[in-house]
Amino acid sequence: MSVLAAIDPTSRRQLWRAARTPVLLGLAVLLLLGLTLLSRDRTPRGALDPAAPSGAGGRALAVLLGQRGVAVQRVARVEPAAAAGATVFVPLPNLLPAGALRGLRSAGADLVLADPSRAQLAELGSPVRPGRSTPVEGREPGCDLPAARAAGAVDLGGRTFNLQALPTTAARCYASGGASTLVAYLDRSRTVTLLGSPELFTNDRLGRAGNAALALRLLGTSARLLWLRPSAAELLATPPGGRRGLLELLPDRLLLAVLQLFLGLGLVALWRARRLGPVVVEPLPVVVRSAEIVEGRGRLYRAARARDRAAAALRAGALARLVPALGLPADTTAAAVTVAVAAQTGRSPQELHPLLYGSAPADDAALVRLADRLDALDREVRRL
Repeated sequence: MSVLAAIDPTSRRQLWRAARTPVLLGLAVLLLLGLTLLSRDRTPRGALDPAAPSGAGGRALAVLLGQRGVAVQRVARVEPAAAAGATVFVPLPNLLPAGALRGLRSAGADLVLADPSRAQLAELGSPVRPGRSTPVEGREPGCDLPAARAAGAVDLGGRTFNLQALPTTAARCYASGGASTLVAYLDRSRTVTLLGSPELFTNDRLGRAGNAALALRLLGTSARLLWLRPSAAELLATPPGGRRGLLELLPDRLLLAVLQLFLGLGLVALWRARRLGPVVVEPLPVVVRSAEIVEGRGRLYRAARARDRAAAALRAGALARLVPALGLPADTTAAAVTVAVAAQTGRSPQELHPLLYGSAPADDAALVRLADRLDALDREVRRL
């Protein structure tokens, strides 16, 4: 016989009410993590790796560069001193940790960067700002850049770049709707080339149109090419400056998902806090006499010198007894109650109104006199 079967239906319902919130929150967390993993960038295995022969790899380009005397070296990080006199190629900057490109500002090496983000352009100190995205398709150069004029039409697209922030000497090529998908400009003594997409460098697309010609002319300007493309194991390796923190190992999308999760938990907490639920009746651990409650409350009023509250409580109690005794409805106005009490007792309304609805007593003695007068009035009305 199972444990759940031994529990009566009422207890099972109570158990479910107590456990449903944690269970639903746990399922929501698992669903959110699953959606986060599914929405992450799906970079194919070996994509733009100079040693990968797959369609998304970059082995064909590396072989062509080697045949032209360019020493291709795949690296996981670039030291500024080691990059002097070389060309640095970053085909997939989304694989790099934050701050990985900051050291290239002082390297003095030519840089070819595909699909950079706004943060990575800021790390390089680039005046370029990314714009909208456009499909990758055959485009004409439409500029005076020698490499683009020699290559002709290529498969380019992806991210576009803001032209207004570029120097006047910058080359703006392969336009899409007035925006450029390839930009080249001088930064001190080096050339920085930005492309909207790295697809023309892959094995599948290298043989189309002028893709190979443009790739060789952009990457073959130096005797050495540092192909910055870290593997998964290299990304997890300890960097030269010390250990990598946990936040640096987590993808940005996961951090955003965790932030959204905390916001969702906060909203659930606010939603649950508004529901007080049904009143739970429980037996009191001790029985407190009503006289003790009245005395204790009186001491609190006296300690706080709350004569106004005490007087209001005395008058409210007196009215709660007088109004039903006179046969008046609960919503009777103060003037009507005063007139009814005056008619019952024979007193004047001018005397009764300050007694029943007057201001707070000035001192404790006046408060005691008020209590005595209200008791006397109550006995008088009830006796009549």
